[in-house]
Amino acid sequence: MDNIAILLRFKGVLCHDYWQAYYRYSCSHVLCNRHLLSDICENFAATLSEFEGEGDHVHWLIYYPPKVSNFAVNSRPMRSRR
Repeated sequence: MDNIAILLRFKGVLCHDYWQAYYRYSCSHVLCNRHLLSDICENFAATLSEFEGEGDHVHWLIYYPPKVSNFAVNSRPMRSRR
């Protein structure tokens, strides 16, 4: 990244995906919401299908497959499990 020297002189706000190498530069840093949301979805076995932003809000479509918890299955009376 230093070869083209753009970030060496950059003094604005750098929006990025939390790649540690960016933190070597002495500018302000913010994290990209799309990357953050994708990481959160990955932790919950969900998929971020769409992400669009407006000036004052965002639209996101997340696919989260339905799951039946073991608690729900095991909490039913025995005769209803048949």
